[in-house]
Amino acid sequence: MKIRYMIITLLLLVGSLFAETTCYVDPVAGLDTNPGTIDLPLKTIGAANTKVGNVGGYIYLRGGTYIYSSNLSLSNKASAQSTIKLWAYNNEIPIIDFASETTAGNDDGIKLKGDYYHLKGLEVVHAAHNGISCTGHYNIIEACKIHSNRNTGFQMGGGTNSGAYPSHNLILNCDSYLNFDAPIGGNADGFDPKWYIGSGNVFKGCRAWQNSDDGWDFWMADSTVELDSCFSFRNGVNCWGSSQFNGNGNGFKLGGNYVATPHIVKNCVSFDNAGNTGRGYDENNNTAGQTLYNCVAYRNMGDNYHFTNNPISGQHIIKNCISYLGNDSIINATLSNNSWPSLTPTAADFVSLDTSLASAPRQANGNLPDNGFFRLKAGSKFIDAGVNVGLPFMGSAPDIGAFEYLITNLSLTALIQGFTNPATGQMVPDTVACVIKNGSAPFATVDSVKVFLNANGQGTAVFSKASINTNYYIQLKHRNSIETWSNSVTFANANPTYDFTTSQSQAYGNNLIQIGTKWCLFSGDVNQDNNVNLLDLIAVDNDNTNIVTGYVNTDVNGDNVVNLQDLIIVDNNNTAIITRVAPPGAPTAIRISRPLKINKQQ
Repeated sequence: MKIRYMIITLLLLVGSLFAETTCYVDPVAGLDTNPGTIDLPLKTIGAANTKVGNVGGYIYLRGGTYIYSSNLSLSNKASAQSTIKLWAYNNEIPIIDFASETTAGNDDGIKLKGDYYHLKGLEVVHAAHNGISCTGHYNIIEACKIHSNRNTGFQMGGGTNSGAYPSHNLILNCDSYLNFDAPIGGNADGFDPKWYIGSGNVFKGCRAWQNSDDGWDFWMADSTVELDSCFSFRNGVNCWGSSQFNGNGNGFKLGGNYVATPHIVKNCVSFDNAGNTGRGYDENNNTAGQTLYNCVAYRNMGDNYHFTNNPISGQHIIKNCISYLGNDSIINATLSNNSWPSLTPTAADFVSLDTSLASAPRQANGNLPDNGFFRLKAGSKFIDAGVNVGLPFMGSAPDIGAFEYLITNLSLTALIQGFTNPATGQMVPDTVACVIKNGSAPFATVDSVKVFLNANGQGTAVFSKASINTNYYIQLKHRNSIETWSNSVTFANANPTYDFTTSQSQAYGNNLIQIGTKWCLFSGDVNQDNNVNLLDLIAVDNDNTNIVTGYVNTDVNGDNVVNLQDLIIVDNNNTAIITRVAPPGAPTAIRISRPLKINKQQ
């Protein structure tokens, strides 16, 4: 028995040695002599990094400004099983400010030398050199803003020792902008995977804009880098007013100095780049073949696509790409199903060409904004006009351009209280407005359509602006019912379903009423002010007195006659104080459909 207890004790001791650590950091209220709890946080990130060590764990950064006069080194070696998560706490904004660094040593801000770090939600500013430099492996840099640094925002590159080649790093949904190496601006890029790098490095969902040199610069990168769904725009624009300014201003510079390395670029957008070159996509003397799938180049000062060298290794492959309002210089490439030479783009092909939308706030999940920018409009010549390159697509063939035209067919089931027969569970058919709302406040409208609900309450909402794997709310509006919201939903495919009738919990806040065995939208909001109240009762009473008939809002049960039955439904829901229930932060749109008065009998 003693041996058994000894084994258990030993196992507990070993487990405690390898348990993940959780600590909190607060630049104002913290002290490095504190234990690092949420109530007694540490003050510096370095102290938390030491506390976590190589075992891994969570470092939560509270909002505020973390001031550094020298670089912040992150050099721990964690593991795939236990990563080091350096995260903003609960959507607060930790700003890591290196303004006190001197330029004499060209010191970077964050030096990510370690392995298996996950940086999320950080804002890195004013570094004397690069905002973040990465020489480690298997790191994730997610949802970070890197801006106003005195050289490149994010740089990745190692030394000649092959063990130092940074590899398998994912840069996800990050923004790098307004980085400037004064006074010339010829080096500060948004993102730099350059020089000596390893394999498996990916940039996904990132944006680079208004950097003094390039958006992305792959100068002499000697291993393949993949770019997926990234924006690069207005780089090389002298927004600092420097008289010596001479930035290149390329969107995606895919190499340099005749180093032969193939790179992969897909679903990217490059526009309005300027500077002394100002190209959208540029080989920059990379002597290997480059691969571009489903990209867009628009209105760049130099060529939209510039691939003019004969590759000594492989061949340039450019397929399903759009070039709009710009020149293209391409030789010795495999070209297929691009907008040139015959499918000339026009503004009518796109939902919006408002370039300000490219820098709009990101979606709640961190993805690029879904606001119509360069999305294909219904009827565009580029829909189903591409060739299969192995990327997901809808329809009979891939689309040309960075975004698939997505038709989402939502199979909707909803019943209206007053219109529904409790014995049969069927309703008088009618039309509702079905609205898709963004999944976070202020819940902007993504798309809105009218849906005819049949006797079973079934209809199909056909959306052209919804996205797969994105959080939404479904909002239903009916002419005399309470506006009703679903719970948060994610469309896993192009043919999702949602049924409000199966359970009260299908509506946000359980805002449904049971009629027979079905759950229904509350009836009686005649004036559509999001409440069933005396004003609705007066409206129905007036029309009942005047014996109003036909398709009118005051006919709450759908029998085309305003009568006592309608009054009873409205009176019951008025007594129950029925009102709209929506997520906190949802806008309140109050609309009274017409003036109301009480009919008085003389």
